[in-house]
Amino acid sequence: MMGRMYKEKALQAYEKASEDIFVLRNKGFENLMTINLVEHVQDGVKILKNHLLFGVYCRSLGYLQVITGPGPSVLKQSVVDLLRKENIEWKEVNINTLLIKFDGQKRELSFGGGG
Repeated sequence: MMGRMYKEKALQAYEKASEDIFVLRNKGFENLMTINLVEHVQDGVKILKNHLLFGVYCRSLGYLQVITGPGPSVLKQSVVDLLRKENIEWKEVNINTLLIKFDGQKRELSFGGGG
């Protein structure tokens, strides 16, 4: 029971620290959307594809920040592979996070409908 309480407190502290870091690191970004795929490991790539379609067709979205979780993982590699396949500009912000930049031009993606 004590272990569960400490685990919960540690999770709360982690979430608070993550939020604080996010706010500090993203002060200069406008039109930024963030998705946390760590919470959706099973459907991570599917969720990302939906957000990529939105970013490609919504000219007001400049950046998509994708949280993939700490360190190398199958999820992170799948995200990187998809971005490379679609020739989408991105960079690794830190070990947990990728930042995707949209150029404001509509284009077709191999997995999405035409526009």
